[in-house]
Amino acid sequence: MRPVAVLNGTQSDAQFIVSLDKSARLLRVSSLNVVLPQAKNLQLWLIKGHEPPQSIGLITERGSNEFQLAANMLDNQTTLAVSLEPVGGSPLVGPSGPIVYMGKTVMD
Repeated sequence: MRPVAVLNGTQSDAQFIVSLDKSARLLRVSSLNVVLPQAKNLQLWLIKGHEPPQSIGLITERGSNEFQLAANMLDNQTTLAVSLEPVGGSPLVGPSGPIVYMGKTVMD
């Protein structure tokens, strides 16, 4: 696993560190000082250029969450974002709630 992004929010001491295992196409999202909301979910989104956001999944664990990715989903034009959503995730195709964390991926 190698770090590919840091997602920052409005609180300077809270962030997500995103790591990628390219061969297994596994994305790990680890939280630092992030408090999971009560009666809401945090949802992870992948945004490439001007394409619509794609949901990667819900962040449900306090420490780290892992997500399987399709091949070549991440590149240097990718932004990862976390939105605050109703329980179960966004009822829309994209985020329905506010974006609370965001960061660009840096790939080699």
